[in-house]
Amino acid sequence: MSMLPLLFRSIQTLIILLLCSSGDSVGASVAESKAVYDQIISEHPNTVLALNHETYETTAHQVLPYAIQKLQAAGYKLVTVAECLGKQPYQSQAAPQTVSTSFRSTLYSC
Repeated sequence: MSMLPLLFRSIQTLIILLLCSSGDSVGASVAESKAVYDQIISEHPNTVLALNHETYETTAHQVLPYAIQKLQAAGYKLVTVAECLGKQPYQSQAAPQTVSTSFRSTLYSC
C-alpha cells in the first residue's frame, strides 16, 4: 500500500485526480488539445477536471478560450478546485521569491 495518501494527509494536502490533460506539456498541437475537450464533452461526464499549462502561449490564447466556450455551451459551470470543495484556495501566501538554480524537486516512492 502506498504511503502517499498518509503523507498528504499529514501535511493537510488533498489529492485531486484529473479527468484529462490537454497534452500541451508533451507537445500536443492546438488541434490535438481541442480534440481532447471535444472528446470529453461528447462523453458528458458529471464533472471535468482538466490540466493545462497556461505558460504555453498557444494554450493560454487558443486552447483555453476554446475549452471555456465549449464547456460553458455544454452546460458546465467553471469553478476552481477550492470552490468545488468549499475550501480556501491557499494555505498561505507570500511574496514571489527569486528563482534559484539550487531548487530541486524530489518524488518519493513509498
